[in-house]
Amino acid sequence: MAIVAILGGVAVLTKYLVGRDQQAVEALHAKLGTPERVVKFEHGFDRWRVEWYGNRRYVFRNNILQKETGKRPAEVLEAF
Repeated sequence: MAIVAILGGVAVLTKYLVGRDQQAVEALHAKLGTPERVVKFEHGFDRWRVEWYGNRRYVFRNNILQKETGKRPAEVLEAF
């Protein structure tokens, strides 16, 4: 019975955190507008998206903001 309560609590917390992160992404898009460039790709089960707004680059994984890069222009990485 305790395991059911723990798993239920984890599910509720996860749902809350995902909703909060999605609201943050929507607010960011409302503030910044349309990105200049978007790159989408899949890696494993994750859907990645990179958006450029001027010199700033935002990385999203499964529609959740992962990080904002600095003001340096994005570097092109070469695959081996």
